[in-house]
Amino acid sequence: MDLLLERGLICEWWRNAKTITPTQVAAKLTDQALEDHLDNYSAVHSTTPFISLTAGVRMRTARARGYGTNRVVSAQRTALTYATRNYTTDGHIFAGWVPVLPHSDVALQSFAEEVRDLNQYAPFRRFHGQGEVTAKIQVPTTQLAWLERWDLTARPPGSKARRARPVQQWLNPRFVAPDGHAAIREVL
Repeated sequence: MDLLLERGLICEWWRNAKTITPTQVAAKLTDQALEDHLDNYSAVHSTTPFISLTAGVRMRTARARGYGTNRVVSAQRTALTYATRNYTTDGHIFAGWVPVLPHSDVALQSFAEEVRDLNQYAPFRRFHGQGEVTAKIQVPTTQLAWLERWDLTARPPGSKARRARPVQQWLNPRFVAPDGHAAIREVL
């Protein structure tokens, strides 16, 4: 919790480098670096300037003659799957907000990339269903509302379901809600 209040969420590159400069940040925030983060994460995970977040997504299930249905893949479910390594270990999830633009601009550090938006990011991505929104360098502590610890051992007795239960929540007293800001998009 102290780290949350002190630095917020930071990218792996900053965590590993310990110190970064504005010049280095500008050099790192490129379209190619974002493509590598999205499509080749295993090769760049320790040097990526991006932070993968989820805001949920609507997925279309197609049927014959143009019929189909939309289903929501929730942000919480996606976050839990990652935090618990597909429900194999305990994990932590955060709730917060990041500003996005109506168009992509990787060089603008303050704005996240809404890579879940097929109008902006039309090429097929095998992980589209995760509803990714990609922050750059840091999510400030004032944008993080809470942190929860989820415990796999807190399953109901006799349950064989892969479920985790929230066992602790820390509220961030420094959180500033985005109310009143323009273009707020809701989490699914």
